[in-house]
Amino acid sequence: MGIKVRCNTITTKIASGHGNITHLEFNDGAMLETDMVVVSAGIRPITEIATASGLTVNKGIVCDDQMRTSEPYVFAVGECVEHRGKLYGLVEPIWDQAKTLADVITGFNPAAGYAGSKPGTKLKVMGVELASMGETKPALPDDEVVVYREPSRGVYKKLIVRENKLADTIDRVHANIQKDGTFSVVPRIYGGVTSPSELRRIAEVAEKYHVPMVENHRRPAAGLAGH
Repeated sequence: MGIKVRCNTITTKIASGHGNITHLEFNDGAMLETDMVVVSAGIRPITEIATASGLTVNKGIVCDDQMRTSEPYVFAVGECVEHRGKLYGLVEPIWDQAKTLADVITGFNPAAGYAGSKPGTKLKVMGVELASMGETKPALPDDEVVVYREPSRGVYKKLIVRENKLADTIDRVHANIQKDGTFSVVPRIYGGVTSPSELRRIAEVAEKYHVPMVENHRRPAAGLAGH
């Protein structure tokens, strides 16, 4: 794809001359000539108005499970919100927050609460399909990391299993994680054609984690479902 990746590298300077970018300088002393720099930096909550208004602000505007700020009659949702110490820069958690807020302020369900979201993202760029859900790194000593690589086909699959439950997926597969802890994983089988070793790997994972059901679909996929 023509992409070169520099790991463990920090940009220390974006150099320019005559009004144009000329090169990048890195912490290891190396230099890269370029005339364009694209920065991907994520999100940063804009909280100036909330701070000036006397609301409690930490990394974002602090809200409880009903999206209520430190001022009982002021609510907040979205990327500016900090809920249970977390910020969310994805649209799905915002929809969940908005649904809870709507139930509360309309009186439809005054006891409604937002318990947080399991982040999931999908990326498709330059012909590479990538999906990630949940935590991206093991967080506890007993977390088990299951990795499957097939470089010749450009396949990389990673699962994090915690207390016999799926905690994370970084994969080129279809997967779902429900709020009750149940999950389904659907490995992609291109054109409906696979090898005995790939089918055996699916069976080994199902047996190891006591998956109660293995389902074959007519479409080119095989599914695992369990809890």
